[in-house]
Amino acid sequence: SIISRWRGWVLIWHHGRERWVLGHGPGSLEPALLRWGTRYDMELCWGEGFNEVLHVYYEYGTVGLLAVAAFLWRVGSHLTLGDPWSAAWLVGGVLAMGHWPMRHTSIAVAFLAVSAKLVST
Repeated sequence: SIISRWRGWVLIWHHGRERWVLGHGPGSLEPALLRWGTRYDMELCWGEGFNEVLHVYYEYGTVGLLAVAAFLWRVGSHLTLGDPWSAAWLVGGVLAMGHWPMRHTSIAVAFLAVSAKLVST
């Protein structure tokens, strides 16, 4: 639910600040969400942060966010109004803010292919 996602986002942000430079490490968010749900006696979304940016922040810290920013800058400068490839890329970006599409290979590969198409033109 939206409430579970919001609670998870608040906890990810709060606990992510403990190791804000390098993060907690790959794969560390899933057990953390299970632990927090038990500790704080609340229903949280299981396994995923449902927000790619917060997920990267928790697992890889500011270094990970800088890598994402560099990727966004590189591809974002090629986005143009009225271009269907740009629209597809923006849809992937919007999905990443409330879901976890980049953690599914079939969606992530398509997103990277669209990114490569945009950068190569």
